[in-house]
Amino acid sequence: MTKFIGVALLFFLAVPACRRNPSPVSPHDQPLQELTLDSTVNGRQVSSLPHQRITLDLAVLADAGYQWVLSLTDTNVVRIDSASFRPVGGNWNQVGGLTIETIVFEAIRSGECLVSLDQRRVWEPGVPPIQSVRFTLVVAAAGG
Repeated sequence: MTKFIGVALLFFLAVPACRRNPSPVSPHDQPLQELTLDSTVNGRQVSSLPHQRITLDLAVLADAGYQWVLSLTDTNVVRIDSASFRPVGGNWNQVGGLTIETIVFEAIRSGECLVSLDQRRVWEPGVPPIQSVRFTLVVAAAGG
């Protein structure tokens, strides 16, 4: 009985000691959260870390021939990962209406990049865009 109490006491004293000193977890061990933006980002500055994904959802009048024309001032800082479309209501059989274009960017390395988007018909180069979105993406150094 005394051995049992000694073993039980040793167990209860040792387990909390292990819990008091957990191995440190670096914030870099955790996956980066994806930033999700929409047209309200216009005129703002957005901060990111290297290798972070930034998703931008913009309404586009695709059925009227409009598309988002995109330009980046520094493709060494940010790159376009993908672009896709979906109907606003989720019903592909619906005729007309808005479409959502989702553009996914990836921050590559520290620096600043101006992201410029104009909704326009590409065959009408002299006609001003019907909507523009501009924002600056600032990618911070990985360690700081």
